[in-house]
Amino acid sequence: MKIILQLLQAARKYWKYLILSMVAMLVLTVAQLFTPWIVRELISLVTSQDPELGQKALNLAIILAIAYGVQAIAQYIRSYYTHFAAWHFVSDIRVKLYDHLQSLSLEYYHDKQTGQLMSRTSNDTATLELLIAHAAPDLIVNLLILIGVASILFYINVTLAFLSLVTVPLLVIMAGYFAKKVLPTFKQAHQTLAEFNATLHDNLSGIKEIQVFNQQEREKNRILESSHSYTIAIIKALRLSAIYHPTMQFLSNMGTVLVIGYGGYLASIGKVPVEDIVAFILYLNMFYQPISNLARINEDFQNALAGADRIFEVLNTPSAVTEVENPIELKSIQGELLFDDVSFSYEPGVDVLKNIHLQVNSGEMVALVGPTGVGKTTLISLLHRFYDPTEGSILVDQQDIRN
Repeated sequence: MKIILQLLQAARKYWKYLILSMVAMLVLTVAQLFTPWIVRELISLVTSQDPELGQKALNLAIILAIAYGVQAIAQYIRSYYTHFAAWHFVSDIRVKLYDHLQSLSLEYYHDKQTGQLMSRTSNDTATLELLIAHAAPDLIVNLLILIGVASILFYINVTLAFLSLVTVPLLVIMAGYFAKKVLPTFKQAHQTLAEFNATLHDNLSGIKEIQVFNQQEREKNRILESSHSYTIAIIKALRLSAIYHPTMQFLSNMGTVLVIGYGGYLASIGKVPVEDIVAFILYLNMFYQPISNLARINEDFQNALAGADRIFEVLNTPSAVTEVENPIELKSIQGELLFDDVSFSYEPGVDVLKNIHLQVNSGEMVALVGPTGVGKTTLISLLHRFYDPTEGSILVDQQDIRN
């Protein structure tokens, strides 16, 4: 829920387009409910041998044509504006994510691969389009259809309506179980794809070295292993989907079986007119279709949430190097430098620098000399404030550079 609220807040500037789309969805839902009702009315006219059948049938056809026209317009508005909002939002999130990555200190990048961060910025953000343009609108439309059709079913025949709801609790339980199981698998698939991108990026960046040292076969096997890991992860998620969708369809169909069996019996003893049975079955298909769609929407929703979780994992990461609210401005720098008992470690407990005390007076030139790994680059990185010392402080003209 926290991730969804963060997404809604981030997409605030596009709410007007999404609200317009929701209005179109409402109109679309109402228009879709017309067709079975018109069929019901037509059958009623035929079975009652209405003397004005021709004229009334023509009127019904005109109403149906108008309903189909309204559906087409509403579908266009819904489709265009959800995609308009979604892709602009994806672009904003990509820029926001990149900007945040720029603000993080080098400490964050110490154990990160470039390809993984690229995957989060490119691939994971693309899943938000799936959420905003497809999963969320489809969820709203299908819920509206579900409520509308359920109301009409109860209006037509209360007994049959209750009978059609017998399998709904099982469908809800199945959907909840699937959501619990599939989210971790989709998140794992996103992670393995990021690792594949990272390996590919590293290899293409270092293709010269791979060829110089004749490591093509070794690196091919690394790519094979990484690609295979992603395949296994996504197949695991899709296997759950392959079980989930047919099960939901089967449970939905069982509701239809019960209604046809009992409805046919009621019709045989004259308790339900033919037109009501036909309309009920038509509406019943509309009733179970949203439930089946909710199965697919749930899968898309979980996939998008997995990507969003990885995005906000980065966006919610604070920089290890922070700026004070009112920094001191050095108007005239003399150049006096002091490392005052400075210690630093890239990893907790493993000191690279320990209790370093170094003073360089204004105008002096000092060379840092030593073998690889003694901390020369680290010392300069601390001075540039790519990192902050674990202990101690660095002063320029007697002012702590953190201030």
